[in-house]
Amino acid sequence: MLAPARGIAALPLDDAGQRRYAVPSEPDCRACHEAAAVPVLGFGALQLSPDRDPLAPHADALSAVDLRALVARGLLRNLPQALLDTPPRIAAASATERAALGYLHGNCGYCHADAGESGAAVPVGLRLALGIGRRADTAAVLRLLLGAAPRFRAPETQAPLPLLAAGQSRRSLLLLRMRSREPQLQMPPLGSALADTEALALVERWIDHELPTRKGVSP
Repeated sequence: MLAPARGIAALPLDDAGQRRYAVPSEPDCRACHEAAAVPVLGFGALQLSPDRDPLAPHADALSAVDLRALVARGLLRNLPQALLDTPPRIAAASATERAALGYLHGNCGYCHADAGESGAAVPVGLRLALGIGRRADTAAVLRLLLGAAPRFRAPETQAPLPLLAAGQSRRSLLLLRMRSREPQLQMPPLGSALADTEALALVERWIDHELPTRKGVSP
């Protein structure tokens, strides 16, 4: 049943009305799904890799849907043989970094991608989309995260915060915006009413305990 163009604020998902889902308005949907030509929103080679990330937030223990299974069923064609022989994974310094960067790639990278590749309806200056297993690509994303000088100011102090402050998650604008659900501050800006506490804990752990000792990447 097609929802009205204005969306549905709280669609009941059970008879008791205890579980509800917000259906975005038509303009909100079009902001991502009718912008520039982009690949399918929601998954890519890294998400479908048979090389499962054991620390990924909300990950299933096993999955019957991956690159090899899709090729075997004839649903995916012309995949480079190298991606079957060596399943793609994020080139990271640790398991925690792999999971944190994977979360940012999967949840933020479809808008925060290279200029010309993003389907975002607004200009995006931060690249979070990762290449398939390229260390240079991971290093480029980290340099952007550590070296960015955001214009956005913290509501409490009106002082600029670094996007990512190694060892200081509470001073990292990235976490502030992931944690907030204020309409003018939250990320993602649409379609999300609850902060992802599991992902926040992962990214906080990465920033506080691993970024300060990471070698080989500087702003």
